[in-house]
Amino acid sequence: MDFKGLLKEQIAKRFGLKDNIPDKLMPFIEEVDSLYGQMAKEHTGKDAQIQELNKEIEALKLQLERYTISSLGSEEGLWDWNFDTNEIYYSKNWKKIIGYEDDDITGTPDEWFAKIHLNDVDRVKKVFSVNKKNPNSTVSTTYQILHSDGEYRWVTTKGTFLDNKDGRINRIVGSHKDITLQKVAEHQLLHDALHDNLTGLANRALFFDRLTFFIERAKRVKDYKYAVVFMDLDRFKVINDSLGHLFGDQLLIQIAEILKKNMRGNDTIARLGGDEFTILLDNVEDIGDAIRFSKRIQREITTSFNIKGHDVFVTASIGIAISTPEIKRPEEILRNADISMYQAKAKGRSRHEVYRPEMHTTALNLFYLEKDLRNAIDNKEFELYFQPIISSESGKIVRLESLIRWNHPERGLVNPLSFIPLAEETGMIIDIGEWVLKQSCVESKKWQDLFNIDIGVSVNFSARQFQFQNIAKLIQKVSKDTNINLHNLEIEITETTAMKNIDYSVKVLNELKLLGLKISIDDFGIGYSSLSCINILPIDSIKIDRTFTRNIGGDTKNVIIVENLISMAHNLNLKVVAEGVETPEQLQFLMEKKCDELQGYLFSKPLSREKMYEFIEKQNNGYDLKAYYK
Repeated sequence: MDFKGLLKEQIAKRFGLKDNIPDKLMPFIEEVDSLYGQMAKEHTGKDAQIQELNKEIEALKLQLERYTISSLGSEEGLWDWNFDTNEIYYSKNWKKIIGYEDDDITGTPDEWFAKIHLNDVDRVKKVFSVNKKNPNSTVSTTYQILHSDGEYRWVTTKGTFLDNKDGRINRIVGSHKDITLQKVAEHQLLHDALHDNLTGLANRALFFDRLTFFIERAKRVKDYKYAVVFMDLDRFKVINDSLGHLFGDQLLIQIAEILKKNMRGNDTIARLGGDEFTILLDNVEDIGDAIRFSKRIQREITTSFNIKGHDVFVTASIGIAISTPEIKRPEEILRNADISMYQAKAKGRSRHEVYRPEMHTTALNLFYLEKDLRNAIDNKEFELYFQPIISSESGKIVRLESLIRWNHPERGLVNPLSFIPLAEETGMIIDIGEWVLKQSCVESKKWQDLFNIDIGVSVNFSARQFQFQNIAKLIQKVSKDTNINLHNLEIEITETTAMKNIDYSVKVLNELKLLGLKISIDDFGIGYSSLSCINILPIDSIKIDRTFTRNIGGDTKNVIIVENLISMAHNLNLKVVAEGVETPEQLQFLMEKKCDELQGYLFSKPLSREKMYEFIEKQNNGYDLKAYYK
């Protein structure tokens, strides 16, 4: 603003001088103008300061409003502890978190610490100690605090240490948050991670953790012993398959309740999966404690269970292993208990077996046997042996039964009873069986062409092959590849295999009959349903098991059984083959009873491929069977 001009104008107006201001007044005007300008400047500066302060005040008001709003809406409670006065400001939310109104708590630290759980209070006090703390340093801790309803809540408290003008820490301010729901969720997650969802029992992870603890204790405490019991329900799969998995689950839950009822304080029961349960027995005197426990469990389990109106009876096979100084890892003693459990199953189920070191050796041998078995086909270690089946009427060879042998490069000739069950269990029997069928047909075609004879071949099919392989399709393919006449092929299945699923068996066997091959029921008489078997199935012959043939001539009851089996089969237009014929007395009896075909060491043991050709050539004209017993 032009202060000088304004002053001139005011003087001229005041004294009526118009625009002619006397020169002698000019110094005075200049001085006033200067003073006025200085005053104006000072006023302007103060005004700017005032405006700036007003802005800061408005900002602080806004900040305070926002802080107040956030405090009211936040889940956290706020607190401010003045160390000089030893007073604490608690916000409404702080008090609300532990169930108190604003007036219920005043402002002392004792009101806070008195409510902290005894297990946590000393630790929390140490966290809030000023010692060795720097200004603006932060702390955080989680603990339990008593709610007004008498229950404890989990909270997390955070704080920041503040100093005064002298740099001395005199306050700590912070927040206080209820995390009870989070803790409950964490606890549930931890529980779920360590327990079986179905039964609530410990799972493998928790069982191994407890077992590790016992192993370490055994190293420190003299004469301390523990035991592992491995239990597997017998034929549980049958229950699942017949009544459904939900039904099976209910059974497992009831089994778990029985185990819990028999558990002592420090014992651990786990479900490893399926129908496998393990029990860790703490502080046993000797193996007798574990045996008594196992017997008690077996007694209680063998009583019937009523599930959804069904009475269910189950048994269990149990393996027991007791601690030894050699045990270093959980999996070692669990393996021992597992091995002994399988021994119990192998000996007939519904029993217990105590681990012995030689069991591990057997298991290792089985492991290496399985490994070698997988390579046997590729390494061409299998070969076929053949045993002749003789007509009782003509004395001539009518068929040869093919029997697999395994020439192991290190073990030598392995007994089929050692590897066929293993092949069946692992599923390798599918590939092995296909190889046997193809090679049997190849050899059959060779001897038919070489000797111009109509001698067929008989091939055994296992339960796994019969249930899970498209046999008709496989046989058609092999017939095409080997150019064999299917009228010269006979397949043998056991009656147990055939009766597992009778509708399926009838369907498959009818398909095979349409192809023109013959069907025989092997090991007849030792199954559970021999009569219904031969009445329903589309078969051509039955093979009387060697257990009946062996006792001919000694056991009167056995003689009657064989005689009636032959008569019954003939009345149903079925041929009868007797296997295991080893003595002239057996031969004579079977011929007198009109048994159609004979097989056994009396005629020939199983022969290798080369010796089989020699045998066919030598016996092409047949046996004089009556000469054997005259």
